[in-house]
Amino acid sequence: MTAATATRRRGRESLQAKAARYLAEARLEVLEVGPAVVRAYCCGDAGDVYRLGWWRGSWGCSCPAAGIFRRTCAHLTALRLVVPDPAWSAEGQR
Repeated sequence: MTAATATRRRGRESLQAKAARYLAEARLEVLEVGPAVVRAYCCGDAGDVYRLGWWRGSWGCSCPAAGIFRRTCAHLTALRLVVPDPAWSAEGQR
């Protein structure tokens, strides 16, 4: 049994732990990182692939958790661990 499996069996996995697991399991594919856009795909636990990134001045993900509950999901958390925040980059260029 892996550590991630043991954590999930004991209770809910934290957002940070789940994001780190997605990275460790290579579930995140970053397609583009630019000053005005970040595009990526992430494979969720059920095998669904979600589109996520930065566009129109904010972060977004096509998963139900991000859309229905209007909160940061593990997919976005994983992405934000590996790419710079475009808002910070734009401020630094001024």
